[in-house]
Amino acid sequence: MSYLFDSYAKIYDHFMRLFHLDDTSVIEHKLSKGQYHILDVGGGSGTLAADLQAAGHQVTIVDSSLSMLKAVSYTH
Repeated sequence: MSYLFDSYAKIYDHFMRLFHLDDTSVIEHKLSKGQYHILDVGGGSGTLAADLQAAGHQVTIVDSSLSMLKAVSYTH
């Protein structure tokens, strides 16, 4: 399945923002006050992780797509 996301890595962030699939408010609402260590499985290019880090959480991204993981360092 990673081959599919490898081909979309360059446009993934745009797609996520376009359809509001990177909305952290749902996750933040579920978290009680405080800082958390979050494992973002299938974290893609790191859009969600970047927002969670900005909110004070420590985030580790795991993804099967090498292209997506490479995009993390370029976009965030």
